[in-house]
Amino acid sequence: MWVIFRLEAPLKTWFSHHNLVTNLSISLVGSLMIIFITALARLVVSNLQIPAVWAQNAALAYPNLNPSIDPLVMAGVISSCGILFGLAAGVLLLPSLGGFDVKGVWWKHVLRFLVGLVGVLILWKGLDMIFPAGEYLVAYILRYLRYALVGVWVVGFAPVAFVWLGLASRNKSLPVPTSDKLLNDA
Repeated sequence: MWVIFRLEAPLKTWFSHHNLVTNLSISLVGSLMIIFITALARLVVSNLQIPAVWAQNAALAYPNLNPSIDPLVMAGVISSCGILFGLAAGVLLLPSLGGFDVKGVWWKHVLRFLVGLVGVLILWKGLDMIFPAGEYLVAYILRYLRYALVGVWVVGFAPVAFVWLGLASRNKSLPVPTSDKLLNDA
């Protein structure tokens, strides 16, 4: 937490000096670098065997776990990095889309939650039913995309949808975006 608090202001300043495409590119490359470093680490330890007692204990504790534990599976890292990029993209895009004001009456908060939840479920579970699963490149790419879309929905597009649906108002301190402004940012 100390590192985050120390780096927040300098990073915000640094990102503010770059355009939207550059910031999105940096966020994408950063999340992909985490995947690359993890894949390299996985190669280094790929010959290690999980002790049998660990697998037995996991099977006892989680009888429905199928397949058994496998710490070398990349799916979790791919998911985490996809959502990390999606959240960063949403944070970067939202001001360009006009932002939104979090204030509002309680029932609008409830409706926003429900709209947001439906969007997450459509992207997360809906795409899970369509996209292939497995431990191969195409499945990894589509997993990353699915989780990135969930992240950008939660932080970027859902707030815009709330404004469009009349469940929130725009952030008055942000200028209303125009197509020229969006093109210039890109």
